[in-house]
Amino acid sequence: MSGNVGIDELQFYKTQAKRCENLSTPVNMSMKCSATNHVGSICNFTCNEGRSHHMIGSRERTCLPLGLWSGVKPLCGKPKLRLKTPIFNSTQTKGIVEISINGKWSEIAFGRYDITKYTYVARALCRSLGFHDRAIAFVNNLFSNIKSADSWLVLGECTANAQSIDDCSRRSDIARHLVSPLGTTAFLVCGNTTCPVHCLCEEKERTHQIFALIVTCSAPASSHVLKQIPLETTKLFVFFGFI
Repeated sequence: MSGNVGIDELQFYKTQAKRCENLSTPVNMSMKCSATNHVGSICNFTCNEGRSHHMIGSRERTCLPLGLWSGVKPLCGKPKLRLKTPIFNSTQTKGIVEISINGKWSEIAFGRYDITKYTYVARALCRSLGFHDRAIAFVNNLFSNIKSADSWLVLGECTANAQSIDDCSRRSDIARHLVSPLGTTAFLVCGNTTCPVHCLCEEKERTHQIFALIVTCSAPASSHVLKQIPLETTKLFVFFGFI
Protein backbone atom coordinates (compact mmCIF):
# COMPACT_ATOMS: atom_id res chain seq x y z
CA MET A 1 0.00 0.00 0.00
CA SER A 2 1.29 3.48 -0.84
CA GLY A 3 0.01 7.03 -0.58
CA ASN A 4 -1.82 8.71 2.28
CA VAL A 5 -3.79 6.64 4.78
CA GLY A 6 -6.19 8.24 7.28
CA ILE A 7 -7.01 6.28 10.45
CA ASP A 8 -10.72 6.67 11.20
CA GLU A 9 -11.66 4.10 13.82
CA LEU A 10 -10.01 1.11 15.48
CA GLN A 11 -11.30 -1.34 18.12
CA PHE A 12 -9.08 -3.27 20.52
CA TYR A 13 -9.98 -6.04 22.93
CA LYS A 14 -6.75 -6.21 24.96
CA THR A 15 -4.67 -3.64 26.81
CA GLN A 16 -5.36 -0.11 25.60
CA ALA A 17 -3.15 2.95 25.83
CA LYS A 18 -4.18 5.73 28.21
CA ARG A 19 -2.97 8.62 26.10
CA CYS A 20 -1.51 9.70 22.77
CA GLU A 21 1.53 11.79 21.98
CA ASN A 22 1.14 15.46 22.82
CA LEU A 23 0.08 17.48 19.80
CA SER A 24 1.65 20.86 19.20
CA THR A 25 -0.34 23.64 17.57
CA PRO A 26 0.66 23.84 13.89
CA VAL A 27 1.93 27.12 12.44
CA ASN A 28 -0.83 29.54 11.35
CA MET A 29 -3.46 27.42 13.12
CA SER A 30 -5.50 27.22 16.31
CA MET A 31 -6.03 23.93 18.17
CA LYS A 32 -8.66 23.03 20.77
CA CYS A 33 -8.73 19.58 22.46
CA SER A 34 -11.51 18.14 24.64
CA ALA A 35 -9.23 16.18 27.00
CA THR A 36 -5.62 17.10 26.14
CA ASN A 37 -3.93 13.89 24.91
CA HIS A 38 -6.03 11.26 26.72
CA VAL A 39 -7.76 8.43 24.82
CA GLY A 40 -11.06 9.71 23.44
CA SER A 41 -9.88 13.31 23.31
CA ILE A 42 -10.97 15.15 20.17
CA CYS A 43 -8.78 17.95 18.84
CA ASN A 44 -10.18 20.49 16.39
CA PHE A 45 -7.99 22.62 14.15
CA THR A 46 -8.77 25.88 12.38
CA CYS A 47 -6.65 28.07 10.12
CA ASN A 48 -5.98 31.60 11.30
CA GLU A 49 -7.43 34.40 9.23
CA GLY A 50 -5.69 34.93 5.91
CA ARG A 51 -6.82 34.46 2.33
CA SER A 52 -3.74 32.47 1.32
CA HIS A 53 -4.09 29.91 4.12
CA HIS A 54 -6.25 26.81 3.66
CA MET A 55 -6.67 23.65 5.69
CA ILE A 56 -4.51 20.79 4.38
CA GLY A 57 -4.99 17.58 6.37
CA SER A 58 -7.59 16.67 9.00
CA ARG A 59 -9.75 19.32 10.66
CA GLU A 60 -10.48 16.93 13.54
CA ARG A 61 -8.27 14.23 15.12
CA THR A 62 -9.20 11.72 17.86
CA CYS A 63 -6.86 9.97 20.31
CA LEU A 64 -7.53 6.28 19.59
CA PRO A 65 -7.16 3.35 22.07
CA LEU A 66 -3.88 2.25 20.47
CA GLY A 67 -2.34 5.56 21.45
CA LEU A 68 -2.38 6.99 17.92
CA TRP A 69 -4.12 10.08 16.59
CA SER A 70 -6.65 9.55 13.79
CA GLY A 71 -6.50 11.41 10.52
CA VAL A 72 -3.59 13.29 8.97
CA LYS A 73 -1.42 15.99 10.53
CA PRO A 74 -2.96 19.31 9.47
CA LEU A 75 -1.27 22.43 8.23
CA CYS A 76 -2.35 25.73 6.74
CA GLY A 77 -0.87 26.78 3.44
CA LYS A 78 -1.34 27.11 -0.28
CA PRO A 79 -2.34 23.90 -2.10
CA LYS A 80 0.21 22.48 -4.57
CA LEU A 81 -1.41 20.99 -7.68
CA ARG A 82 -0.30 19.12 -10.79
CA LEU A 83 -1.78 17.33 -13.81
CA LYS A 84 -1.00 13.61 -13.89
CA THR A 85 -0.72 12.48 -17.50
CA PRO A 86 -0.43 8.88 -18.80
CA ILE A 87 3.06 7.67 -19.64
CA PHE A 88 2.26 7.32 -23.34
CA ASN A 89 1.12 10.92 -23.65
CA SER A 90 3.70 13.66 -23.22
CA THR A 91 1.37 16.65 -23.03
CA GLN A 92 1.43 18.70 -19.84
CA THR A 93 -1.86 20.49 -20.46
CA LYS A 94 -4.26 17.63 -19.74
CA GLY A 95 -4.68 14.91 -17.17
CA ILE A 96 -6.11 14.01 -13.75
CA VAL A 97 -5.65 16.73 -11.15
CA GLU A 98 -3.64 15.78 -8.07
CA ILE A 99 -2.76 17.62 -4.87
CA SER A 100 0.34 17.18 -2.71
CA ILE A 101 -0.45 15.99 0.83
CA ASN A 102 2.51 15.63 3.20
CA GLY A 103 4.81 15.01 0.23
CA LYS A 104 2.48 12.47 -1.47
CA TRP A 105 0.36 13.14 -4.54
CA SER A 106 -3.35 12.23 -4.28
CA GLU A 107 -6.29 12.71 -6.64
CA ILE A 108 -8.90 15.39 -6.12
CA ALA A 109 -12.52 15.19 -7.19
CA PHE A 110 -15.43 17.14 -8.57
CA GLY A 111 -18.72 17.22 -6.74
CA ARG A 112 -21.99 17.26 -8.68
CA TYR A 113 -22.76 20.60 -10.36
CA ASP A 114 -24.51 21.85 -13.45
CA ILE A 115 -22.54 22.37 -16.68
CA THR A 116 -21.82 26.07 -16.08
CA LYS A 117 -20.36 25.49 -12.62
CA TYR A 118 -18.16 22.66 -13.92
CA THR A 119 -16.76 25.09 -16.47
CA TYR A 120 -15.95 27.67 -13.78
CA VAL A 121 -14.27 25.04 -11.58
CA ALA A 122 -12.19 23.80 -14.54
CA ARG A 123 -11.17 27.37 -15.37
CA ALA A 124 -10.10 28.06 -11.78
CA LEU A 125 -8.09 24.82 -11.68
CA CYS A 126 -6.30 25.55 -14.94
CA ARG A 127 -5.49 29.06 -13.76
CA SER A 128 -4.12 27.59 -10.51
CA LEU A 129 -1.82 25.47 -12.67
CA GLY A 130 -0.64 28.49 -14.66
CA PHE A 131 -2.84 28.06 -17.76
CA HIS A 132 -5.05 31.01 -18.69
CA ASP A 133 -6.64 29.91 -21.94
CA ARG A 134 -9.65 27.66 -22.50
CA ALA A 135 -10.43 25.09 -19.78
CA ILE A 136 -12.72 22.05 -19.98
CA ALA A 137 -13.45 19.25 -17.51
CA PHE A 138 -14.25 15.73 -18.69
CA VAL A 139 -15.72 12.64 -17.04
CA ASN A 140 -16.48 9.08 -18.18
CA ASN A 141 -13.19 8.83 -20.04
CA LEU A 142 -10.59 6.10 -19.67
CA PHE A 143 -8.76 7.90 -16.89
CA SER A 144 -11.63 9.07 -14.67
CA ASN A 145 -12.66 7.07 -11.61
CA ILE A 146 -16.46 7.12 -11.50
CA LYS A 147 -16.67 4.52 -8.72
CA SER A 148 -16.60 5.27 -5.01
CA ALA A 149 -13.02 6.12 -4.06
CA ASP A 150 -10.96 8.11 -1.62
CA SER A 151 -10.05 11.64 -2.59
CA TRP A 152 -8.13 14.32 -0.71
CA LEU A 153 -10.13 17.30 -1.92
CA VAL A 154 -13.68 17.67 -3.20
CA LEU A 155 -13.91 20.93 -5.12
CA GLY A 156 -16.69 23.35 -4.31
CA GLU A 157 -18.24 26.02 -6.50
CA CYS A 158 -16.27 28.71 -8.35
CA THR A 159 -17.38 31.89 -10.10
CA ALA A 160 -16.50 32.98 -13.62
CA ASN A 161 -13.96 35.45 -12.20
CA ALA A 162 -12.10 32.96 -9.97
CA GLN A 163 -8.37 33.23 -10.69
CA SER A 164 -7.49 30.06 -8.74
CA ILE A 165 -9.13 27.55 -6.38
CA ASP A 166 -8.27 29.98 -3.56
CA ASP A 167 -11.17 32.08 -4.86
CA CYS A 168 -13.70 29.23 -4.85
CA SER A 169 -16.34 29.10 -2.14
CA ARG A 170 -17.79 26.05 -0.38
CA ARG A 171 -14.56 24.14 -1.07
CA SER A 172 -14.02 21.15 1.21
CA ASP A 173 -11.15 20.83 3.63
CA ILE A 174 -8.11 19.19 2.11
CA ALA A 175 -8.41 15.82 3.82
CA ARG A 176 -9.69 12.34 3.03
CA HIS A 177 -13.19 12.19 1.54
CA LEU A 178 -15.26 9.37 0.12
CA VAL A 179 -16.32 10.24 -3.41
CA SER A 180 -19.80 8.92 -4.19
CA PRO A 181 -20.66 7.35 -7.56
CA LEU A 182 -22.10 10.75 -8.49
CA GLY A 183 -18.67 12.31 -8.11
CA THR A 184 -15.57 11.78 -10.22
CA THR A 185 -11.89 12.41 -10.23
CA ALA A 186 -11.06 15.67 -11.99
CA PHE A 187 -9.75 15.25 -15.55
CA LEU A 188 -8.84 18.58 -17.15
CA VAL A 189 -7.90 19.91 -20.53
CA CYS A 190 -6.21 23.30 -20.23
CA GLY A 191 -6.02 24.87 -23.68
CA ASN A 192 -7.34 23.83 -27.07
CA THR A 193 -7.85 20.22 -28.20
CA THR A 194 -5.87 19.30 -31.31
CA CYS A 195 -7.92 17.19 -33.71
CA PRO A 196 -6.06 14.73 -36.01
CA VAL A 197 -6.18 15.08 -39.79
CA HIS A 198 -9.21 13.39 -41.44
CA CYS A 199 -11.08 13.61 -38.11
CA LEU A 200 -13.89 15.75 -36.71
CA CYS A 201 -13.87 16.53 -32.97
CA GLU A 202 -17.13 17.68 -31.36
CA GLU A 203 -17.63 18.71 -27.74
CA LYS A 204 -21.07 17.90 -26.37
CA GLU A 205 -22.64 19.00 -23.09
CA ARG A 206 -24.10 16.12 -21.08
CA THR A 207 -26.38 16.40 -18.05
CA HIS A 208 -24.39 16.11 -14.78
CA GLN A 209 -21.39 14.80 -16.77
CA ILE A 210 -19.58 17.99 -17.82
CA PHE A 211 -18.39 17.59 -21.42
CA ALA A 212 -18.03 14.66 -23.78
CA LEU A 213 -15.67 14.64 -26.77
CA ILE A 214 -16.93 12.73 -29.82
CA VAL A 215 -14.32 12.03 -32.50
CA THR A 216 -15.20 10.79 -36.00
CA CYS A 217 -12.37 9.80 -38.35
CA SER A 218 -12.90 9.07 -42.04
CA ALA A 219 -10.80 6.86 -44.30
CA PRO A 220 -7.90 6.59 -44.52
CA ALA A 221 -7.69 6.08 -40.74
CA SER A 222 -4.09 4.94 -40.40
CA SER A 223 -2.43 3.80 -37.20
CA HIS A 224 -0.58 7.13 -37.16
CA VAL A 225 -3.90 9.01 -37.14
CA LEU A 226 -5.30 6.83 -34.37
CA LYS A 227 -2.26 7.55 -32.18
CA GLN A 228 -3.17 11.25 -32.41
CA ILE A 229 -6.71 10.76 -31.03
CA PRO A 230 -7.20 13.22 -28.12
CA LEU A 231 -6.68 11.69 -24.69
CA GLU A 232 -10.05 12.96 -23.44
CA THR A 233 -12.11 11.26 -26.19
CA THR A 234 -15.31 9.71 -24.80
CA LYS A 235 -16.70 8.25 -28.06
CA LEU A 236 -14.82 7.33 -31.24
CA PHE A 237 -16.13 6.48 -34.72
CA VAL A 238 -13.57 5.24 -37.24
CA PHE A 239 -14.07 4.42 -40.94
CA PHE A 240 -11.22 2.35 -42.36
CA GLY A 241 -10.11 2.27 -46.01
CA PHE A 242 -7.14 1.16 -48.06
CA ILE A 243 -4.00 3.19 -47.20
